[in-house]
Formats: sequence, C-alpha cells, structure tokens
Amino acid sequence: MATVRGYGCHQSIDTLEIFVPEGSPRNGPLASRESPIMDIYNCSVYSVDMTSMQEPTFAILTALAQGPRHGYAIITDAAELSGGNVRLQPGTLYAALDRLSGKGLVEVAGEEVVNGRLRRTYRLTGDGSVVLKAEARRRQALASSALSRLSASTPGIAL
Repeated sequence: MATVRGYGCHQSIDTLEIFVPEGSPRNGPLASRESPIMDIYNCSVYSVDMTSMQEPTFAILTALAQGPRHGYAIITDAAELSGGNVRLQPGTLYAALDRLSGKGLVEVAGEEVVNGRLRRTYRLTGDGSVVLKAEARRRQALASSALSRLSASTPGIAL
C-alpha cells in the first residue's frame, strides 16, 4: 500500500508524492526507485495533455529566471534564448504575463514612470521556478532520447 500526499501551487499545480513503505512489493516502472516520486502538473501553461509548455511561455519564464525584467527586456531575451524563433509582440507578452501572474508563476517586482509611461518589472515566483525547472528537465530528457536514438540509428554521423 502506498501513501499519497498532495500539494498545491495557487491551485494551478498539484504534486503527488507516492511513498512505498519498506517491505511492500515493488512492481512496475517504479520498482527500482527507493522512494518513488511522481510529479503531476495541472497548469494552464501546459497543453491539454499536460506534457508540454508552449515555446513562448518557456522563453518568458526562462528570461525571468535570471532576475526581474521589464517588458522590452523579456521580449529581447526571449528572442535571443530561442535563436529568434520566439518573437513576442508587446500585446502578446502582456497578455501572457497577466495569465502567468494569475497562475502565480510570475509577479510584478516593481513599477516606475519612465518618460511619462508606467514601466512594470516582472519576476519569477518560487512556483514559477518549480514549473520552469520541471519543463526544462522534461525537454532535456526528450532531447537526450532523440539524440541517443539518432546516434543508434545513424552510426558514423556525428551528432
């Protein structure tokens, strides 16, 4: 029998930790793990099947991982991080920031008036860091699997 505990993140992320007591039979994919842990993310930044985050969202969160940024800095960082594949327009960025803020993944770090206009600076929250780290690991594992399969199926070609 396993003990299941759930945790929340502004009601947008649920993490379940499954502990199998010593002496219990260990069957299935978690059999080799000492203390199996399963993270399940149910967050709007993930697609319907909850397996991938959209590239612009990933780029926005990654841009904020280095520290607080204002809108223009996020736009330029996202473009640079993605090799130019993510080109955010201001309206798209601020709609995404509002959505991510509503989910507790980013927050306003400060506001100042520059040339008569309000400039907001945003930062990643602790929950945002957790989501970004999980997605980065997921992408890293997928890329590693792809490279491994390619090297096995195409010997002699450097990857």
